[in-house]
Amino acid sequence: MKINFTIILILLFLTKAIYSQQDYLMSYKLENLSLLNPAYKPLHDRQSYIFQHRSQWIGFDGAPTTDLVSYNSKTMFKSIAYGVSLISDKIGYINNYKIHGNFSYQIKLKSRHKIVFGLKPGINILSNNLASIKLTNPNDASYIVDKKTVLTPNVGFGIFYYSVKKYVGFSATNIIARKKGVNQIQNHYYLIGGATYRLNFDERKMFEPEGVLRFTKGSPIELDLNLNFKLEYKYIVGLLIKTGGDIGINLGAEVLNNFTVLYSFGYSYSTKTFVNEYGNHEIMLRYLVPGLTINKNKRRTRIGKGNKVG
Repeated sequence: MKINFTIILILLFLTKAIYSQQDYLMSYKLENLSLLNPAYKPLHDRQSYIFQHRSQWIGFDGAPTTDLVSYNSKTMFKSIAYGVSLISDKIGYINNYKIHGNFSYQIKLKSRHKIVFGLKPGINILSNNLASIKLTNPNDASYIVDKKTVLTPNVGFGIFYYSVKKYVGFSATNIIARKKGVNQIQNHYYLIGGATYRLNFDERKMFEPEGVLRFTKGSPIELDLNLNFKLEYKYIVGLLIKTGGDIGINLGAEVLNNFTVLYSFGYSYSTKTFVNEYGNHEIMLRYLVPGLTINKNKRRTRIGKGNKVG
């Protein structure tokens, strides 16, 4: 039987799913860290919508794609925030959907130092349709199966400590783990940290390093680094580095006062099985709902930022 690249991708995905189903994979996480840690507060005082799309291994049939939409907001109580996220991971003929909420409670420790606790309830939905794969041998019993959907509950927890220019957080995203079947879910642990540094005492030029360390049973420890510079309060340019041989760039800008657009390109130079000529592409759009205004003469308090509005 002739096996195409789509089938190879599916087999690789199933192998991962059996031992440790992965959380969502995005390169630029700073604007949407609540997906990894529900204790992460919105970076602003307004309601926000975030749209992200990621395409991996461009040029290959059945290559992975990820889409997500998230909404975050504070409540009438300043110490409480909430949000909801919809995520779709697709690879070949397998779809993995996630729906979850975020609830956080903030405690002020001292001036500009706070600690936040968060909870992430939700569900995971894994769906496959192997019977729709086009085979050279249509009678192959390994692929003559009906479409199957598996639904599993999920709960995550996080804690976050931050000041104006530094932050650190820890989270577990799959406290309820499904131990049997193809749709097994291992608990993922994340250690997140970052800071903001002024360059030559000029607030219009800021260096904003961010690191995400991921621990999963049965998998190697993974580290994502975003080494970004923010210029004139709104332009972003940076370097993306991942353990395992991935490197890339981040580009972004705040436009029209309410929109932020970010683009990331990644390339895997250590792949042994095939050459990823077209790389991985990711785009993010954040929209801040008009309404609450902030005094432009005052510095805005943002996690790891210290940015000035204007």
